[in-house]
Amino acid sequence: MIILYLLYSYMPFLSRKIYFPVHIDNFLCIYLISVFCMGVKMKKKEFVSAVFTLTLSMLIIQATSMAFNVFVSARIGSSGMGLFHLIMSVYNLAATIAISGIPLAATRITSALRRKSDAGCVLKKCLTLASVFGGGAFCLLYLSAPSIAEKIIKVPEGVIPLRILACALPTIAISAAMNGYFTGLQKVSYITVGKMAEEFSSIFITLILLKVFGTRNNPCTLLSCAIALSSLLGCILNGVMCFLSVKKCCAKSVVSYRKVLNVSLPVAAGAYMRSALNTAENLIIPTALTRSGITDALSRYGTLKGMAIPVLTFPYVFLHSLISLLIPEISGRFALKSKKSVLRAAKLSLTATFLFGTVVASVLFIQGRRLGFALYKNPEAGLYIAALSLLAIPMYIDSVTDGILKGLNQQVYCLKINVIDSMSRLPLIWFVLPIWGVWGYIAIMYISELVNLSLSLARLKKVLAQ
Repeated sequence: MIILYLLYSYMPFLSRKIYFPVHIDNFLCIYLISVFCMGVKMKKKEFVSAVFTLTLSMLIIQATSMAFNVFVSARIGSSGMGLFHLIMSVYNLAATIAISGIPLAATRITSALRRKSDAGCVLKKCLTLASVFGGGAFCLLYLSAPSIAEKIIKVPEGVIPLRILACALPTIAISAAMNGYFTGLQKVSYITVGKMAEEFSSIFITLILLKVFGTRNNPCTLLSCAIALSSLLGCILNGVMCFLSVKKCCAKSVVSYRKVLNVSLPVAAGAYMRSALNTAENLIIPTALTRSGITDALSRYGTLKGMAIPVLTFPYVFLHSLISLLIPEISGRFALKSKKSVLRAAKLSLTATFLFGTVVASVLFIQGRRLGFALYKNPEAGLYIAALSLLAIPMYIDSVTDGILKGLNQQVYCLKINVIDSMSRLPLIWFVLPIWGVWGYIAIMYISELVNLSLSLARLKKVLAQ
């Protein structure tokens, strides 16, 4: 089974780490790994070059997004960040439904074709299914927006942003399917160009809207418009690149809808579960904080989720290339039954990650308060950054451990751990936060990550000992 869950398996709060303006379909490195694991004969030099290109582009996107996140937080404040984070949590669940594993199916089936001239037929099937799932997700979110805003988010002003974001779901699904197709054909540059164009257009559109309309009304509406418009532009650009790269579709279909769904739906089921649990967690946090007597629960939620945590997770981008190379490398050595080689690679990777995490944790612990004030002019954000700093060590190690386990064909076990972890966090949040507030949530994050890491390391030790 191909590894789709890499990006989602960092940890529950990390899987949606930055909301400005990165979208849910940012699976570039995952697609590349999928191609490698399916047996595509890509030379190691080409593979490393492709991963480097994707990592560099992701670094540029994430750095720009981080800077833009700081800019937007200064304009809309911590309360606005909190509200938009809640809205995006709902949107990400809808986007997971819209995507439904179709990109992975496009990658796997396209990469396995004997005749690449038949890829157009695969693309046609995948685009049709993406349109169906995207359209269904659009209807679901658009029609349920009033109920979600009033009864779940409990902010009536969220109806319009949710409905605007619903309009982006079909284009998100179609773009994701085309990205899967590009990866199956090893057209990494197409993915990079399309993704960067979409992200930077989102920033540009947001700047224009904020300049013209300001933030006096509902700023979440403007941000939602920027996401929807940039998604449309990205879809159009991907469509143009598809048109230029697709050869004439074969007369006889080489793939059926059933085959595409057989690949996509099992993966989608796990993604649905994880996304639903992540959304539920994000939605109950403000309510639990309010029960503790905090009057500005949404503001504190925005400070923690929208300001502090993105700083903690940003350095992870530098580990992306390691994990991208690690999974296929471990898989290859494991297939050759070279246990000593696998053990050596695992030890080296975990040691390097520990050192990297220690450096990041030290910097954030010492400079956390200064960073919070320098980036957000918010002392509370700096306090949270410093408090979360030591979490970088187990968090990064856990991510790499998951990557090693998936290289050892243990992705189902990783999924179970993450689902159990997410499910156990929900009751803890509901009962602990009313007593200890934000600090209770930070404690839960530490406990959850340490337990997750312990289970992953125990499993890794057991697998390597067999």
